[in-house]
Formats: sequence, C-alpha cells, structure tokens
Amino acid sequence: MKFMFRYIFLVFMQPLLILGSNEITVRPGESDHFNVEPGQNVTLVFYVSNNADTTYNLLGTVILPDNWKLITKEFPFDLQKKQRDIRLVSVYVPKNTETGIYKVLYRVNSRDYPEISDQYSVSVRVKSVRILDIQSLYTPDYVIAGNSYSLKYLITNKSNVDAGINIFARIREKYPVITEPSSIFLKRGESGTVSVKIKTDSTIQASFTQRIFFTAGFEYSPDVKTTVSQNVQIVPQGTRKNTGYHLFPVKAGFSHGMQRNNQDRSGSQLFIQGEGIIKDGTDQYLKFRLKGPDSYKKTVFFEHDEYFVDYSTSKFMVHLGDKGFRLTPLLENFRYGRGFEGMIKQEKYIFGGYVFKTRWLRPGEVQKAVYATYKSSNNSSIGINFLNKEGRPRHGSIFSIHSRFDRIKNSNVEAEIALSSGKKAYKVNFSGRQPSVFYTFNLIYADKGFPGYYTDTRFFTTAFVYDLSNSVQISANYRQEHQNFEIDTTSYSAPFSKYGKVGIAYRSNKNIKLFGDFVYRSRKDRMQTPLFNYDEWSGKVGGWYNYGSLSMSGSVESGKTTNKLVDSCSVMYRF
Repeated sequence: MKFMFRYIFLVFMQPLLILGSNEITVRPGESDHFNVEPGQNVTLVFYVSNNADTTYNLLGTVILPDNWKLITKEFPFDLQKKQRDIRLVSVYVPKNTETGIYKVLYRVNSRDYPEISDQYSVSVRVKSVRILDIQSLYTPDYVIAGNSYSLKYLITNKSNVDAGINIFARIREKYPVITEPSSIFLKRGESGTVSVKIKTDSTIQASFTQRIFFTAGFEYSPDVKTTVSQNVQIVPQGTRKNTGYHLFPVKAGFSHGMQRNNQDRSGSQLFIQGEGIIKDGTDQYLKFRLKGPDSYKKTVFFEHDEYFVDYSTSKFMVHLGDKGFRLTPLLENFRYGRGFEGMIKQEKYIFGGYVFKTRWLRPGEVQKAVYATYKSSNNSSIGINFLNKEGRPRHGSIFSIHSRFDRIKNSNVEAEIALSSGKKAYKVNFSGRQPSVFYTFNLIYADKGFPGYYTDTRFFTTAFVYDLSNSVQISANYRQEHQNFEIDTTSYSAPFSKYGKVGIAYRSNKNIKLFGDFVYRSRKDRMQTPLFNYDEWSGKVGGWYNYGSLSMSGSVESGKTTNKLVDSCSVMYRF
C-alpha cells in the first residue's frame, strides 16, 4: 500500500514561464524534482543567467506552499553580463504535510527594471510517512480481584495520510479483554480515544502485577504498528489498599533563552500544566495549561503564550481559553484564537457552539458559531451549522448542512453546502479502497466574496489506481483549478490550470522500480491582458534502485510546449 500511495496524489503543475524578455532566465540545477519526508529540510538549486549585455542588480523571491518555512534568506545580488550564478534555496517541510507533490517557485526580478524577470517552479514530492502515537490517559494503580477495570488511551495519527487504524489489547492471563472501538478512522493529525475493559478473577489468593499490551496498527499497512504497555496491581479480596487520595499528574517548568543577531535579545517563560482523570471510576477528564509570558519574539526557541482549561466527560465538554477552533470544511476549517466552546452529547445527538477572537490577525476577527449533529456511527453523521464572522473584509453570517457517511463498503463520502447573503459554496469528497483499487474525487466551489474558509474558487480533482498484479500498477489522475474565477481586476492574475497524467509502474522487488508517464499541463491567465497561456505535452520514463543505504534514481522527460501568447512551439527536455 505504501507503493500505491506514491501515485494517488496529484502532481502540482510545473509552469515554465518567462515574463518580460529573455534577458534574465531561471532554470533548475541538477533536477527539478525532489523527494523529502515531512519534518525535514530540502535544498533546491537554481541557475540564474544574465543573457544581456549589461549588469543587473537582481533580487530573488521564493513562493512556498502554505505553512512551509523558508530557511535561507534572499538578498540583492549583482549578475555580470553573460554570466550565470547558482542560487541555493533551503526549505523546511512541516511534519504534518500531506503526502503528495508540491511546487516551489523561484522568481528573480531586476530591481531597477521590474519588467525584466523570470521564474521557475520545481516539484517537491513529500513521501508517505506512517506514524502512530499512543498516550495512556488513565490506568488504575490497583484493582480488587473480581472487579472489572478500564484503561483509556489517546491515539494520534502523526502520519501525513488519512488511515484506518486497527486496535487490540492483550494480557498474559486468560481474562476477557474488550476494546471499544476495535477500529477507528483518523485523518492526518487527528486523535481519537479508545477504552480497554478487563474482567479479573475473584479467586486469586496472592497479589500480582498484570501487564496490558495495547497495540494500534494501520489497516492497510499491518507491519506498521505501535505498542505500549501498562502495569496494574491485582489485589486479592480482603486486602484493599486505600491511600485516601487521588493522584492527578501536574508538571511545571521554567525556561530562559537568548539570541544574538543584529541585537541581543533574551526572554523567559514559565509553564504549569496537567492532564488526566480527576475521579477514579469516572470519565471526568481535565486538561489545562498556563504558559507565559509571550516571549515568541525574544528567541526562535520560544513559542507564543497559551492559557486554557478543558473539562470533558462522555456527555459534555467545556473549553475556556486558547485553542484551534474548527467547525466544518467550508465554514471554518481551523482558526487559532482565545474564547469559549461548549458541547453536549445526548446519545446520537451532539449540540455545541463557540465564540472566540483571533489573537494575531490584524485586523482581528470574532467568530460565533452553533451546531447540531446527528451521528449514527463513527463515520456517518449529518449536521446543521451557523457561523457569524466580524472584523475582517470577508465578514457575514453563513448557514450550512454538512454530512458524511460510510454506507458503501471501504468508502467514505463527505458533502457540504453553505449559503451566505446570496453567496454559496459547496464541497463533495468521495474516496475509497477496494481490493487492488483506489479511487478519489474532490470538488470545491465558492463564490467570490463568500465569507467562509474558501472564496472565489473552483477546484476539481480525481485519481484512480489499479494493481494489475503484485508487480504492475496503472494510475491516472486529473486536476483542474480556477483561481479568481470571476476575474477580479484588482487581483494580479486569474489563472486557470489543468493537469493530467496516465502512468504505469513496474516493481521487480523492493529495491527496483521502473515507471512511464504521459503528462499534460496547461495554464492560462484569463485577465484582459494575460501574463501567460501555454500547453505542455510530455512523456516521462525513469526508475530507481535501492541498495542498503544507497539510493539511485533517474528520469528522462521529453515533449513540447506551446506558448499561445506569441504563437510559438518549443521542444522540452528534462533529465
């Protein structure tokens, strides 16, 4: 399945675009395709050439995917006539970046003559990484023989892929062990709680330590799993141990940091935090953190201050303070702020709401939301939602209906429609796995001026992967995206991009892979004075070989690029 995931996510478009004249050109170094794992750095190489008969003072600009961090800084540089310079760009890829292919664009402009510029984007493939983290939320110190006891765990999918998780627990003794639930579906970065219930034997005559092994593994990658263990003291009846106290874990710390750059800076932070069950035999769970002051700008080692308290049971939840607030994909997918959230569960019904104000956005934003959801199973629900946003240019009230269900075996469907003062948005996502087949479909639409998470967007993507055998796999995907699709003339451009690929891959063993792809790319600016309009058709073959810690890969791509602005056609080669 790891092999299959390398082909199911879409490749972002590779524009080969020249703005202005050809006096300055930007081209990639050894390769325009790079591989990296989440949480790592990647260094990209670009060649900048001055083809003119004069010296230019140039400045580079790096455009990254959302949340990626630029490590190197760009400074102005002089490039002599008929000379070429090598520019190195180092980028940090965040740990939670979804597997797929992203583009990093490097643009160079003349500082004296801005119309003299060029740009090139390279592809960075973020590999699929599967990591599960398990934390014990509650484990009793001792249990009287004959009683049942429960343990509570928090499972976090720290991978960069969504996945189904299989769960099981075992002990050496022949006692009944029940896990609830026995499986769970977690999106990347998402967490879920699992309980383990164990019945003990009332006839034991001596105390002993029972070890519980709790394991979580990926549904389609059974070899990737995580196991933790806890110890519980089983005490014979009549020898009850009673300290009279309940233990609640709390920790505190102090840190001081300093940094020397253009000027000396230093700061300190103090924190106290706790998390756990607050009463034995119940599901009353408390979590709090007090961290401050805000020394974020004092040194790169510090974070922003954070203050919150969160209390929850199986019936309700109350949160006061800082957190990342979420509602639905179209209304609010994530926004960090300080406020209040409450939620009540009544069997299959969930009612809740929040109010918060952003902390660092300027101007700030205030959000107020309420929701009601009917949940028939872990992955099937339907809900109505209301959100009001104030304080920023895109403000207003939004109403939506959001649903998801898993009635089709091994498939998930999610849909939402939202309305706001004559503006509308909708989203449909369908994906699934069947024996030897993976498929996905995603559609997002949002009117210009829609005040939700998306605006002025039309996006469509689909992918299909089929395993012909254990060694041969075919894949196809297509992506189409309109940005600024209503052509707002205050925007810089109105790009309409398309990308399609059909490929076949062969793997003889774990160390050798060969592949061939047929690729189509198109990018058009629909403004009255367009900046770009081109099509590209190409064929690509390549492979890679692993031998121990040594890895070798190579590819050859050939095709043609049609520039419709100047009615010209050129041959394209990439190695």
